[in-house]
Amino acid sequence: DLDHFKRVNDEYGHQAGDKVLEAFGHLLQSSVRESDLVGRMGGEEFCIVLWNTNADNARLFTEGLRASFEALYVSACHASRDVTASFGVVARLHNESFSHLYGKADKALYEAKLTGRNRVVMVDHKPASVTQLNAA
Repeated sequence: DLDHFKRVNDEYGHQAGDKVLEAFGHLLQSSVRESDLVGRMGGEEFCIVLWNTNADNARLFTEGLRASFEALYVSACHASRDVTASFGVVARLHNESFSHLYGKADKALYEAKLTGRNRVVMVDHKPASVTQLNAA
């Protein structure tokens, strides 16, 4: 979810907001693998499905995406300096439905917003040890 996006539209106009959305979309497209899914869920909210990725790597990927967006400058759009993104990350356990996972991710996103924005929050996960990561 793009942070303070309404403020971008209010202060800089909807054309600037469109440029920010477009820039974030391009960043997403260039960051994911061909097998992953990315979609705009509405407004300034997006969903990324990383196939065959463990929870720790999903968190690392998302943290890199967050930092890349924070550093991004959208040409001809002063609003880009005012926009960051918050992320809620979950890992699928067993046979959880997309709807259930989306609800958990939304809860994590809400926590990211409440605790300061421009951050990644992951729910229901304890990081693996270095040994576990290397074995994956």
